[in-house]
Amino acid sequence: MAPKKKKNVTNGFTMYMLEMQREISEQEGRRVPIPQLVEVANPQWKALSADQKAHYNNEAKRHKKGPKNGPLEGQGNKQGARSTDHRMDTTRNYISDRVSVADQLRERRENEKKLLTQNWPDGKGVCDRKFYFIAFQTLCKLPNDMGYLPCEVACAEYTLRNGIKRVYHRFLRPDPIPIGYRYTCKSNSENTPPIPIEGHEDATGIIRSLRELVAFINPDNHRVTPAVFCESAQRGMVEWSLKWLSERAGISNSLRKAIEVELLMTQLYAHVEEVSHSWSMLSGMLGDSKWDHMNDTRY
Repeated sequence: MAPKKKKNVTNGFTMYMLEMQREISEQEGRRVPIPQLVEVANPQWKALSADQKAHYNNEAKRHKKGPKNGPLEGQGNKQGARSTDHRMDTTRNYISDRVSVADQLRERRENEKKLLTQNWPDGKGVCDRKFYFIAFQTLCKLPNDMGYLPCEVACAEYTLRNGIKRVYHRFLRPDPIPIGYRYTCKSNSENTPPIPIEGHEDATGIIRSLRELVAFINPDNHRVTPAVFCESAQRGMVEWSLKWLSERAGISNSLRKAIEVELLMTQLYAHVEEVSHSWSMLSGMLGDSKWDHMNDTRY
């Protein structure tokens, strides 16, 4: 009797691996097949809390209830076979799994552009629209995709007409410093407004910090949380830190993505002036030293 064909299994662990697959694709420009992710994802999955696992289990249930559900992206076909292109690059990754980072970024910006401007009022009405700008301070960036050590978060509510209206700021309790990184963390802390690398008296608990941040950005508890913005050069760190907050707090929330502030600026210019400005020019404006922090500055 011929062996039965294995069916694609959709469960919480599958959804967790698919999320990891998307993140690797966005950050490194390559698509890692699900079978290769199992060994890496399994220890991290086991370390998640019950509430964190429940988030992914619920996603799997929603997928199963959806109409005509076939294999999820990344699970492959019924035979479990990959494409006919078996060529590998020098890092032993399949060439057919390689993803163009530029194409992905271009597609993401187009989608965010539509999402950003679809409800803008005509003309100068956009001057009263609230925008939320977020930033994190980290002790250091860790190697091998281990992420960062966030220690501070700030968010500002801003309108073009009135400028900064409200500010949220909290010191965070970072994860334990890995062996060999204490000096790096101490140096980074001393080169910025000094933040103790351990035992910060004013640090706020992660659960409280996340709940306060969500309440600050979405005070009226709308179904859709307003978008948050950050500089393009900081987006990877900001999005990693937002995910870290959610996972450490064990609370599912919609604060997972940030939109590049340069994209917001291009759309604002186009909205009121019908002219375009180059991305490099806008990045240069944001990096101008006149925006640097100065003591006794009032907003």
